[in-house]
Amino acid sequence: WRKIGLLAHAGVFQVKVFRKPRVALIPTGNEIGEPFETQKGTKNSGFWSIRHLLESEGAECFYMGVVPDDAEKVKEAVENATELADIVVTLGGVSRGKYDIVKKIIPLTAFTVKFTETNIRPGKPLLFATYGKKLFFGLPGYPSASVVNALEFLVPAVRKMAGRTNWKNTYITAFAGEPLKSRRGRVDFVRVLLFEEDGRLKVKGAGSQRTGVFKTTATCDGFAVLGEDRETALPGEKVEFLPAR
Repeated sequence: WRKIGLLAHAGVFQVKVFRKPRVALIPTGNEIGEPFETQKGTKNSGFWSIRHLLESEGAECFYMGVVPDDAEKVKEAVENATELADIVVTLGGVSRGKYDIVKKIIPLTAFTVKFTETNIRPGKPLLFATYGKKLFFGLPGYPSASVVNALEFLVPAVRKMAGRTNWKNTYITAFAGEPLKSRRGRVDFVRVLLFEEDGRLKVKGAGSQRTGVFKTTATCDGFAVLGEDRETALPGEKVEFLPAR
């Protein structure tokens, strides 16, 4: 709002703007329930995390509702979302299981699949496809994995589509305050807490690193990113830190 006042002060009354990117969100899975529903099952936590993350980056989000593991219904939801949005995002159904419908359906739509997995943990399953200027992201069902993939891939895409020149992620150099386990051959996003000690920014593990554990993803300060050519980071070694937003 201050910059708008500055433009007025300088006599500028016309500026180039970008429309907010429209993102359609489609959680999938027979087991997914809403937070307010009482039946047992997996709550729709991934959707709420991703939605508010993208809205904080300036996206306009559309909730398409939970879609069961039914090929025709998933295909219909994706096609409807494609008409509505610039970016279509599904949650779940992109791994190698019997009910991973999304991975089988997207090649039958107008989208052209570019890749179906990454070298990241958590977040190895990730389907990315394009249709003209429209983008598709098939995020994994585990919220801890979907958040990592959203931060690393989806958020920069939203920023760039919004016309921002600083769309790339910013990584901060920090130092391991304790051993951070990793495995050579993959990129590990280790959930960590950030603290200052002896004039240095340091990180330590936030707790369980299991993909199925969402609590540490929700409560960590960010992620220590350990490249595929690296094993466990020892105390005092430099690491790249990606803040969680």
